[in-house]
Amino acid sequence: MNGGTAPPEPKLARKTCHINRSSVGSSPKLRLAHINIGGGFHKKIDEISKIASENDIDIVAISETFLQDDPVVPGFQWVGKNNNEGIKRKGVGFLLTNKIRVFIPDQVMEIMDPKLDIQWIGLDTETLSLATAVVNVPSGCIQKFRDELWDYLDRTVRVFDKERF
Repeated sequence: MNGGTAPPEPKLARKTCHINRSSVGSSPKLRLAHINIGGGFHKKIDEISKIASENDIDIVAISETFLQDDPVVPGFQWVGKNNNEGIKRKGVGFLLTNKIRVFIPDQVMEIMDPKLDIQWIGLDTETLSLATAVVNVPSGCIQKFRDELWDYLDRTVRVFDKERF
């Protein structure tokens, strides 16, 4: 390295930002990331949006947002389930570039389990159909919610499959 030191990576990028670069056939790449931010969304959003922009990330799933209202982030749209109950460690959602268009079938909204901290989105293009969710299960509750969660995931994927894909 010619005796110099590289500048440190942003804290979120090194510790909790997982970037999955994938492509489908000859279609443009769709880049996804997940960040568990452990609260402080408004203090961390500039860094998150910078990481997303610099890495051409289209969809950032974010857990433990602690948000009570939808945020406004220039260049991005927010789809999320906010922490309207004031419970610690709640709130999940997706930060999406403005070029991404998603849908959430009405039936998915109807079967959403209020006990689960989960947000779904669907993406349907000429070359890609995708249904994805970000889920936050409180620590110590994984065993309790496991069966309910898998049943719910199965039912929801079937709705996406029937309604759109």
